[in-house]
Parts: sequence; C-alpha cells; structure tokens
Amino acid sequence: MLQRLKIQQNLTHKLQLKLVGKIKVAEFLSLPEDDFELYVRQVEKDPLFINLKEKYRIITYRKFYDVRYKKVPEIRDNNMVKNETGMGEFFPDQSVLDLLKKIGETVGEESFKKILDGRISIKEVIRRCNLSLLEEKVFQDFLNNFHLQQIVNPSYSAFSPPRSRFFLIASFEWEKDELFIRPLKEESYLVKGKYQINYDKFGELISKGEIKKEQINKIEEIFKKLEMINRRTTTIYRILRYLKELQRPFFKSGNLIDLLPSSQSEVARSLGVHPSTVSRALFGKSILTPQGDERSLKFFFSRRWTGNLIKKVILREKQKATQGFYSPLTDELIREKIIEDYGISLSRRTVSKYRKALKIPPSHLRHRQARL
Repeated sequence: MLQRLKIQQNLTHKLQLKLVGKIKVAEFLSLPEDDFELYVRQVEKDPLFINLKEKYRIITYRKFYDVRYKKVPEIRDNNMVKNETGMGEFFPDQSVLDLLKKIGETVGEESFKKILDGRISIKEVIRRCNLSLLEEKVFQDFLNNFHLQQIVNPSYSAFSPPRSRFFLIASFEWEKDELFIRPLKEESYLVKGKYQINYDKFGELISKGEIKKEQINKIEEIFKKLEMINRRTTTIYRILRYLKELQRPFFKSGNLIDLLPSSQSEVARSLGVHPSTVSRALFGKSILTPQGDERSLKFFFSRRWTGNLIKKVILREKQKATQGFYSPLTDELIREKIIEDYGISLSRRTVSKYRKALKIPPSHLRHRQARL
C-alpha cells in the first residue's frame, strides 16, 4: 500500500513538472518579438555561453534551409500592415473610394449604412445616384466582398480605423523560380538558425575535469534556455515554410484571389503541434510579400479565402460559356472541382453559403440567364 502511494506521488510530481514546462513554453511563445530578441542577446552575452561556443565548441548554429539574408532598403512610412479583412481587394484603387464617396454624399450616412445592411436595394442606389453600368459593376463587387466578410468575420467594419504596425520579421522574395525567406536583420534568429548542443562532448569535458563541477549546474541552465529558444525559433520557421508553400500562387501573382483558405488548426496538424502553439507563434508578427506589401501572419491562415476557390471555378465556367461549352455547375460539382483542382475538401453546404454571399445565382438560374 505504501509503495503504491509513493508511485502515485511520483507520477503526480512528474505530471506537475510536465505541466509547468508546458506553461513556460506557452509563455515563452507569447513573448513579443522585441522582448524575445532582448532575451536571446542576454543569453549570448553570458561569459559562460561565450566559452561554450568559442572555447569548447559545444554550442554551434545550424542554419535554416531556404533562409537567405541580405540588406533591404528601409521600409516606407506608408507601408503599413494592410487590414486583415483584405481591404486591398475591396479598395483596389482610388476610383472605388471616389465612387463610395459619391454615393455616400448623395444618399447620406444613414442610408449608406442601410445599403451595406441590405435594407436598400442596389437598384435604388443606381436610381438615386444615377450610376453608369461600370459604376454599378464596381459597387456590386464591393458589396459582394463586404457581405462575404460579414459572414466570415461578423465584427468586420469597412470603415474601421487602421491597425497599428506589427513586428516585421522577414520578407519573402523570389530568385528565379525559388521563393526564399529573407530576415530583415543580420542578427535575426532566423539568420543564425537553431542552437546545436554537443552533449557528448560536454560529458567528455566533465570526465576529463576541463569543466569544473560547480559550473555544471550553470551550464545546464544555459542549455535549458537554448532549448526553449530553439522551440520558439523552429516553430516560427516551420510556420513560415508552411506559409510559403501554401500561398505560393499568391506570392507569385500578388492577386488576393489566389489566396487559399486554411486555418491555424490545419497548420498545427501539419506541424504536429497544438493549435494554441501556432496561435501564439503567429501573434503580432508580419512579413513582406514579394510585391512589397506588409501582411500580418494571421492574415494568411483564414477560411475567409474559401470564396476565392468558388470565384475561380465560376470564372472558368464563364470562360467555357464564351467558347460555346456552357454547363453551369451545381454546388456539389463545384465542391468536387475544388477537391480535384486544389485538394481542399469543403462541404456542399459551405460551397452554397459562400456562393450566396458572393451573389452568384444557383446553377439552374445561371443556365437560364445564359439562354436569354
């Protein structure tokens, strides 16, 4: 009985230590980038770390694959993180803003809100504002995107104030057909890579008496700190690698319609980590796209881009129509086409929801419109 009680106590103690370790890792991942960089500098300035690295060669760096450093020009002041709702797609140029201003001044603020809420039809807007066919199309596209965003992000407002700048950690740049991660600072942990600790050599130096016994505990503490740093840096690097492969078409074209839907849970499953780990690693960080736009990392991992896949399928459908091969796809066939072309599985209900949000009629109505 006493032995069983001791075993239970030992197991409880081990579980408590494991839980404490997880909490420390979570807190470490949540550190703001500037605080984390300060922490790394302090560890590397420790005389004991310098000896282990330069004198004993126990600590070395292992560089990350596909990370290349080069000095980049200072970022323009107006190169702020774009709104995560994809406002670049809603306001592609000044002409759209001018059109919205024209409509707003004509109908008034309250009526404009009713237009966004769907309480005033677009036909009424066309009549009251005397919109041309081109203006009608531009405004309809704006409303389609706005209503889609309302579904995937109910807190979204088209007129929300700009967000503050995120911590810019790297840029993605093309060299011929290869996409590289380029840290913006030479001292970045992404440039250095992860720490390699030669524990065998450490043991040999202890057995030879070259490392004094009173130093062992202090050195082991440094090793623990380095392993914690490695956990964070490798997690962020693996997310960046996943991102550049997932959104390669977007990084090539710069067109928001090429963004593929994903989620932080999917990233976590792919990397074999907990979703909260991914969420903490992404928080407050941004990258520069090859086109020079700064985007938060969370911007890329969203289900809101599901509508892009449906748009592309319908666009190809329309292209076939011009060639005389028009056969409107049902929601089920759209779903199957998305799986076939992009390897992304969606339910028929999800396809229907996003199709309606995009104001795309069902297949039988598209067929009828084509015959008219």
